[in-house]
Amino acid sequence: MSLIPKIKMGEFSLVDTAIITASKIIVEKALAPVIGNGTVVSGVAKGALALGIGSLSKGTKYPKMIATGIAVDATEDILRGVNPFGLFGGATTESADSGVMRI
Repeated sequence: MSLIPKIKMGEFSLVDTAIITASKIIVEKALAPVIGNGTVVSGVAKGALALGIGSLSKGTKYPKMIATGIAVDATEDILRGVNPFGLFGGATTESADSGVMRI
């Protein structure tokens, strides 16, 4: 019997969703000082990264999950940057002195 239950959420297991979420959090924190966070520009950059990782994965499971986490963050950034009707909050950077311009 496995210590981690084989719980499924649609197509993904609990471990799969943990890997996807961890990749989102790690990439978001790592790239925020460089490209910002919550802007259209940061979303496009993260989207390109996700596409690159996804296309290089050759169908293997873990790189595809990592690319999925980054794509989720990219989509979040674009929605926050476009911000229709103020639904998603404002664009932010990791810190005020990061040198990243807000768009």
